[in-house]
Amino acid sequence: MVRTARDLLLVALFVWMPLSAILAQPPGLPGGPVPPAPQQTADPGPPIPVPPPVDSGPPAGNPPFGNDILPQVNQGNASDRDCLLPATCGFYGLFEISVLFPNISGTLRGPVTVTGMPATTVSLGSAGLESIGSPRLEVGYRFGDNMGAAAVAYRSIVSKGGENASSFSEFGNPFLSSLININVVDIDYVSPASNVAPFWNFSWRAGIRTAGVYYQNQLIGALGQQEATSNFLGAGPHAELELGRALDAVPGLAALAKLDGAVLVGNTSQSFSETLQSNPAVGGASVSNHTEAVPTLTFDIGLSYTPPGNFNWARFGFGYQFEYWWDIGKSGSSSGNLLINGIYFRGEFNF
Repeated sequence: MVRTARDLLLVALFVWMPLSAILAQPPGLPGGPVPPAPQQTADPGPPIPVPPPVDSGPPAGNPPFGNDILPQVNQGNASDRDCLLPATCGFYGLFEISVLFPNISGTLRGPVTVTGMPATTVSLGSAGLESIGSPRLEVGYRFGDNMGAAAVAYRSIVSKGGENASSFSEFGNPFLSSLININVVDIDYVSPASNVAPFWNFSWRAGIRTAGVYYQNQLIGALGQQEATSNFLGAGPHAELELGRALDAVPGLAALAKLDGAVLVGNTSQSFSETLQSNPAVGGASVSNHTEAVPTLTFDIGLSYTPPGNFNWARFGFGYQFEYWWDIGKSGSSSGNLLINGIYFRGEFNF
């Protein structure tokens, strides 16, 4: 009995030991060493878009030059993204008509020898010139990216006048007439406009100017006639400064002032002639050539207006113009200066 109980106890002990080892082991663990699992991070998801900063524009009281003074590019014809900005790229055209009152001071004087007579001097001043309309055309291209523009401009001034010249009574109740014909071509680089102070804007241009100035005085009487002409053709540096002030009382309205100058160097050719109505008629003539420098200065002051809305691709203006040309008739003992003043009307258009 005792032996049987001992045998049952041994059997129970042998069964319990492996079973307890199995029960003590955590379930699902492998028998060998397990490498550490990589650390898992949370899925960040798609990036959240950040809205771009809002451009609040220039500070109050300092409007941009293009919105108040310059016309804007016609956005309907823009083929480049940059052309959607105010007056930044593309072709533009400008037409100006001026009502001018020219006046020539000085005397054209030169020697003439009439056949069979002693040498004499033809000396003629200018008759009063008529007021005229003077056109100016400009075509240019703005490069964009605040790089300025290139422009070619043409201007014409033609005026004539006449009066009785009682001081030349020896020619028999003579009539003195004068004619002036000026043609000017400018080829310039035009700077972009920039703010220099609240409401104040500045731009400049520089390049080459070529000009031809023809000037004629003619005296015709019953007993004879005299004629003196001067023809200048030259070229030289040209520059212009423009200062604008936006007037906030009326959107698009601005006050403008321009100062324009050039120094032209070229040849002055003058001719003189005299004819006496004898039987037969006799006469003589002479010609001279000199190299001369002709300075010019122009000052404009006026208003410009850029219409808002669908018409902001244009600019219109009017004002007063003063212009002076020195030595247009200077050669030898001759002299001649030209004074011009008047009013202008201007239209500028972006294509």
